Amino acid sequence: MTAEKLPWRAEPAAMRWWQRARFGMFVHFGVHDDLYREFDRTGFDAQQWVDVAAAAGAGYLMLTAKHHDGFCLWDTDETDYKITSKDSPFGRDIVAEVAEACHRSGMRLGIYYSQRDWHHPAYLHDGNTEYQHYMNAQLRELLTRYGNVDVLWFDSYGQSGLLDDWDVAGTIATVRELQPDILINNRLAMLAEYNAGPAELWGDFDTPEQRIGGFQDGRPWESCVTLVGDQWGHRPGAAMMSLRECVHALVTTAVGDGNLLLNVGPDADGVIEERQRTRLAEIGSWLGRYGFTVRGTRGYQVRGADWGGVTQNAGALYVHVLNWPDSPLRVPADPAWDGKAAVLTGGTATVTRGDGHLIIDVPEPDRHPLDTIIMLNRIHPSTPS
Repeated sequence: MTAEKLPWRAEPAAMRWWQRARFGMFVHFGVHDDLYREFDRTGFDAQQWVDVAAAAGAGYLMLTAKHHDGFCLWDTDETDYKITSKDSPFGRDIVAEVAEACHRSGMRLGIYYSQRDWHHPAYLHDGNTEYQHYMNAQLRELLTRYGNVDVLWFDSYGQSGLLDDWDVAGTIATVRELQPDILINNRLAMLAEYNAGPAELWGDFDTPEQRIGGFQDGRPWESCVTLVGDQWGHRPGAAMMSLRECVHALVTTAVGDGNLLLNVGPDADGVIEERQRTRLAEIGSWLGRYGFTVRGTRGYQVRGADWGGVTQNAGALYVHVLNWPDSPLRVPADPAWDGKAAVLTGGTATVTRGDGHLIIDVPEPDRHPLDTIIMLNRIHPSTPS
């Protein structure tokens, strides 16, 4: 595939499922240094991971196939530093098992691959030519051996090296040739903190990390956030996000027209610990009741809405009030609003028009502790769902 014919970005139709999902589960899993010689995940069950993601209401599961340490969770032909090495007692292809469980369950599959590699001797040496050949060969394995891969998530923030050390366009061409409808994040071109490369190499979506992005409906984005602690692997005993924090993170991304990728770290036995499973199931329960106000919607810009925000589809506006302000709650008036309002979380709302806004009030007893959701019906579809 030549650069002239290369589809630099995924087609809008290929993006649609991802934007409608609004929520995915990230799984950081791996080993460091020589620990792989003792790596025997006796409790690992790929189906459990997929079931946990499904119970959470996640639309896709993102697996770390290779992190910065260079250890590979699949049976790569390019190195013995892998889960199926003769030195690894586990000896099973984790990527294969997760991919199979995803495909069997109808869960969309994402694969994380870090360009950084602290183990490979050729990484960022001698023009990076040998290492890039290694990287592209591994990407070819991941994209030809495990069926359909929906998202490819690169990760190169903060690494040393310049864009000239990488054939970014060539890598994109390889990926698009093998999986034409795959979504690629923006970190392939971001080889140094302040070197993002030309715009055509920015991938399909942006990736704010450990923070929720602001309103951005001109380019897709996804915030990646850890459920437990501030690191990506398993952190026993570290503080975990409350259900309120999880709902607020999910809603805040959705009203900003973005996605939330919430990370879990399985324990030393390969098991997602009970407290994380419980929290994720609670998110799934909330989505079971109110997910239609998040999934399949787009953001609706309300400037200065530190109280929450608004999502929209063709039939309604959904006002999400996470923190009630002291002053009246004001939303830009929608000409398609038919004058009807309902508090989906229970109770009643008063909505009046004034100064180009809709002014909304809900009696204090009817304000939900997680998220008060007011639906404003639209009489004529004005926004694509």
